[in-house]
Amino acid sequence: MRYFWDVFNYTYATGDTELLRSISDKSCKFCASVAQHVDGLTAKGETTKGAVATVHAVIAPPAEPEEGFPVFTIVSQSSGQVIASDGHVVSSSAAEPKQRSDVRVQWSGGEWHMFGVSFGGPQETP
Repeated sequence: MRYFWDVFNYTYATGDTELLRSISDKSCKFCASVAQHVDGLTAKGETTKGAVATVHAVIAPPAEPEEGFPVFTIVSQSSGQVIASDGHVVSSSAAEPKQRSDVRVQWSGGEWHMFGVSFGGPQETP
């Protein structure tokens, strides 16, 4: 699960959405929204600074990996900025303190795939 959040951070830091898309099932609304947001920033020549996700805890129940299962994490995110190509700050976001994030994963085809991410409880973030 730490790998997913590392990929999330990489996606925002580089503007490269290919890796995120490769580990995300098409049904993962959170994954798709992150990829679309980053693609939109890149298309406008904008980049991000900060907004790094940090994983504090990971708990996974015993499960059959091929059937998929939830992984419970505690994640925080530092404050961040969107920077225009001319260097001015387009927008800023406040730091998000430790919060629960549930992630649904499944082992398929020799690799893990993300099926959904929610914050604060089991409902998937739209």
